[in-house]
Amino acid sequence: DVQRKEALFVSLLVHPAIKSVHHAGLMIAVAFADFAQNKRIIDALLAEGVFTDWFLFAAHCLRIAPPLNIPDADIEAACAALIRVLNRLT
Repeated sequence: DVQRKEALFVSLLVHPAIKSVHHAGLMIAVAFADFAQNKRIIDALLAEGVFTDWFLFAAHCLRIAPPLNIPDADIEAACAALIRVLNRLT
């Protein structure tokens, strides 16, 4: 089921501001232009109730690391929140 959920995330993480999406199972890195842009996105997501952070070794990447039993509806809601934030900020 993890591979299916991974594919769902990847299919929903599509936006011109997203430079790339790297993933191994449900450990996902969403790359943006730089740390400043990533920080603005993370702050806006936190305000929407989506908890995320950046990678210490790749500060331009937003980290997604949900529990393996995350429901599809939560994946869809989190990705929709990210796309809303990107549409607003970029």
